[in-house]
Amino acid sequence: MTLGGVGLLVQLLPPMIQWRVQERRSMTQTPETKLAKQVAEALDNHWFNPSLFADVITTDYTVYTQNQLMELIKWVIKYQAKRMKYEWEQGWSSDNLLLADTLADMINTLEQAPVLE
Repeated sequence: MTLGGVGLLVQLLPPMIQWRVQERRSMTQTPETKLAKQVAEALDNHWFNPSLFADVITTDYTVYTQNQLMELIKWVIKYQAKRMKYEWEQGWSSDNLLLADTLADMINTLEQAPVLE
């Protein structure tokens, strides 16, 4: 089971068990979870400018860093597409979830395409 699926399952658990899962997650502070928290706090800031952030990443950082960011974006899209399927079954949706589903289909198609050398 993927992490995206686990997040959805946690939401379906009784509140006491949800609290225990969240407490356990907070005890495990990997570099990824610390960064995710920092990114979420920055994105929640009303003054955050995504276009400026993208400009800084693409001009001031190495291609390796940019590739890692694109890999991160790809996984966010895939997990959001899974979330869209779940929420669609519940009768909910949003434009961004529908976009993520379409982009995930495109990513999957590109990953399965043969590479020409």
